[in-house]
Amino acid sequence: MNPLRKALLIVCSALLATVLLGAILPLANPLTQGISRLPQPYYGVAIVKGTDGACGLDFAQLYFPARAWLHGENPYRPESPQFRDPAGRVAGYSPFSLLISAPASSLGFRGALIAHLLLQLALFAIVAGAFLRCVGLGTLLWPFLGVCLLLLLLTPAGLSFLERGQCDLFVAASFTLLFYALWASSPRAAAAAGLASGVVAGMKWTALPLLGAVSGVACVLQRRWWALAVLAGFGVTLLAMPSFLAEFAGIMRYWESQPPDGISADRLWLLMGAPMGTSKLAFVAAGLAAGAAMLRLKPHPCTPDSFRAVFFPYALGLAVLALGVGSIVFEYRVVSLLGVAAPLLAWFEETRANRRPVDAVIAWSFAGYLLLSLRAWPFHVIRPGFMAVVHLGCAVGFLVLAGIRHRSAYRSVTAR
Repeated sequence: MNPLRKALLIVCSALLATVLLGAILPLANPLTQGISRLPQPYYGVAIVKGTDGACGLDFAQLYFPARAWLHGENPYRPESPQFRDPAGRVAGYSPFSLLISAPASSLGFRGALIAHLLLQLALFAIVAGAFLRCVGLGTLLWPFLGVCLLLLLLTPAGLSFLERGQCDLFVAASFTLLFYALWASSPRAAAAAGLASGVVAGMKWTALPLLGAVSGVACVLQRRWWALAVLAGFGVTLLAMPSFLAEFAGIMRYWESQPPDGISADRLWLLMGAPMGTSKLAFVAAGLAAGAAMLRLKPHPCTPDSFRAVFFPYALGLAVLALGVGSIVFEYRVVSLLGVAAPLLAWFEETRANRRPVDAVIAWSFAGYLLLSLRAWPFHVIRPGFMAVVHLGCAVGFLVLAGIRHRSAYRSVTAR
């Protein structure tokens, strides 16, 4: 059996065993209440007022503003009560997000929520399939999607994504498209993938720190000009409903002024005396500086596969670190890490001919970290404050492993 498939089989088996035991064992215990011990959404179940008992509290911030716009009102300051958020919040999504959600918002709330989730699942499946076929791993598509569905359906953080109607699979698809550009065999395909990554990131701006850091390093240090297409793709989304863009920018400043939950890149940045709302730009700048230190201070082969071999572990660390950039609560974001899972498979397979022990450490550590982050049984009992430290520690750990990987590659080059 192919080593990659064997590793994937082991990982799938471990994930299945973990989530299924967490669901089945309580049912076999007569002292428990059975069904109440099945995996539940991490933040519980919140019913949206006036929707006949429907969930989707976060989706309400898309649905009602989009309906307001369809009826000719300001989506961020609607005058009619039926277009206001039932929880009294200001809409936290961009005008482009509202424009894309407008067709579904013409439906009832429950039907629109289902359409919203199905659109994300379909987009992520299509992007993952295209990426896996691009790197020659198309036969792994269905096992990969099966594991992703299990993680969404049988983990507390995955269920919270579905129950709240969040947008993090859009972010995951944007991440996968970003790495598709890194692996694409032709400049045209790379540019198309980069453009699509920027457009999809317009659905939820939390994708921007990682896209900015990764594409910035690829463009500045390695002359990967597809990175400019990422910026162009996101720029296109700013043209949607431009009259409301300035108002949304003000709303973003409000959300970014809220203190983060626990230790994170944001919290450390604020402790240094930095002003609120500057963490995204600081993250991109720090990513560029770290990338310059890692990829420029010592020479290494500049072929596309050798560049990916040392660059991807670094990007993986940035993806974990980005969870704490502009974030109040981390558990809302961990589903987006599914977007780096398929690229991790591609990287692990690509380094097979010249694999180093640190490569296996990186791959297996990320699998364990993803399981922990999604709060798979019994890890959902861990408190958010502790998990904030785990996220930050794991991000630093992956960046250190990336440095070790780069140093190992450098030694192998200079030894020739």
